[in-house]
Amino acid sequence: MNVTIKQLTYFREVARCGSFTDAANQLHTSQSNLSSSIRVLEELLGVRLINRTTKHFELTESGEAFLDVAERVLDDLENAVQKASALSKLERGVLSIAAPTLHVSSFLPEIVSQFNRRFPDIEIVIKEVRSARLFDALRSREVELVLGTMSEDTADIRVHRLFKDELIVLAHREIDLPLECQWQHLLEVPLVSITSTSSVGQVIERAVWEHTEQPLQPFLTLETWAAVVAYTASLRAVSIVPRMVEHYLNSVHPGSALKKHEITPRIGRTISVANLAKHSLSPVAREFLDYLQKHAEQLPQ
Repeated sequence: MNVTIKQLTYFREVARCGSFTDAANQLHTSQSNLSSSIRVLEELLGVRLINRTTKHFELTESGEAFLDVAERVLDDLENAVQKASALSKLERGVLSIAAPTLHVSSFLPEIVSQFNRRFPDIEIVIKEVRSARLFDALRSREVELVLGTMSEDTADIRVHRLFKDELIVLAHREIDLPLECQWQHLLEVPLVSITSTSSVGQVIERAVWEHTEQPLQPFLTLETWAAVVAYTASLRAVSIVPRMVEHYLNSVHPGSALKKHEITPRIGRTISVANLAKHSLSPVAREFLDYLQKHAEQLPQ
């Protein structure tokens, strides 16, 4: 059976117009050519699709069922053509992303590197933005995509979850801690912490309280993860950090004096990517979003 796209298109237009004359005008073909195409389609299928007389036109039951199938096939084909066309245009364009410094410095470089190898002519703009300002960066149209720890969708922003980033402990090798720490252990050692104004700082404070019923009391609080790691090492202390900090540490400071410990019960935060819900993404941003979602399982977890 060799049903053609042309036959499906002709049949769909006839069904939409409810008239061979109107459909022929829309398709810029003759009525006789259109009728002939539908008749051949019916012969191929072995069923009558349309009951037609000079005064009456209606789809048969088989015609109604086949119309659903034809529309799905044509819609899928149109979507595939649009995507292929969009990809072909990725020879130029701008990918604009905003994310907190930790994301920019940890898992994002490898992802961006892979994307750049596939589309070397795309200009890439990455802005370092605090978590609290991510949605502002979208709404002001500074960037098309933001990555970070974000709440659920809002009326104007669509959030796509990527992966879970668990908290771990980084401790100086001179600190005697079990490889599996309880939260209580962390109240008995010198602790360096990220500020509570950060989203992770708030997660850490809640976790300590929930599992020890005591407040977090670090002897040093800092604004950036690079500073937390540096002072944890220099002061021979302990810090609670997202797992992606370990990946950053290993790439920037191999052979560090810090050692990783797991925490039980495990606590983490979800890393997501977001875009404006009511604005279509550019082909470049759409491709990068698809790439992130497809490769989320390879990201640090």
